[in-house]
Amino acid sequence: MPKYLRNLICLHLLLGAGLANATPTTWSFGGTVAYGYGIEANGRKVEGSITLNLEAAQNGCGGYPRETDFYICLVKTNGGNNMYASAFDGIQKISVAEEANAGGTNIAVYRNSVAGYGDYNSYYVGASNSTTAIDLLIQDSLGTNSNIFTDETGGVRWDQPINWFPNYSNAQIRINSGSYYEVATLDWITTTINGVSVTQTRPQSSSEIPEPATSAILAVGLMALLSSFRRRHTKKP
Repeated sequence: MPKYLRNLICLHLLLGAGLANATPTTWSFGGTVAYGYGIEANGRKVEGSITLNLEAAQNGCGGYPRETDFYICLVKTNGGNNMYASAFDGIQKISVAEEANAGGTNIAVYRNSVAGYGDYNSYYVGASNSTTAIDLLIQDSLGTNSNIFTDETGGVRWDQPINWFPNYSNAQIRINSGSYYEVATLDWITTTINGVSVTQTRPQSSSEIPEPATSAILAVGLMALLSSFRRRHTKKP
């Protein structure tokens, strides 16, 4: 069995342990800026992390499943300790801390979606507040041939193991600093649960980030969808 598959299986087991023990999960990441809006993209390096309390997501998730292909989890934050993210992009440090009734934890899974997305597959995790946002996204258009999801029985569970660097896929870091927006190619990612880490690194021959126009369409579509659910989730009764 390939080493990366063994690591992903271990990660899957750790995710279950993390949920049971209420231990936050951290995605540490690094990448290279590919393009931006409101800022020059010059190959700057980006490093950062997103930390989420997965038990809070498990117990308070406003998920919207659709058949077997689609799942979104939105957790409104209230200034507690369920979410923190930060990144340094070579210009400044961008931080995303919890605010009462603003933003929150977002996890989205599309698996061979058939309702308007064709053969689209993706896994998304992010954190946002009223001014800033940091997201991680892996996506492809391979339908049932996708290698993003390594567990055939995983369905659209958000806590399943993810392969961040399969062939013919697109892994991104997306940052909204409050004054500019930039997209970076994900170069490496480490998932840490209960003090145990699993690291995945982009193969040297891999360069899957799409042209800005294509990526912008996908980004706008996903963010619009997430925003609509966020508004629904935070709407007062």
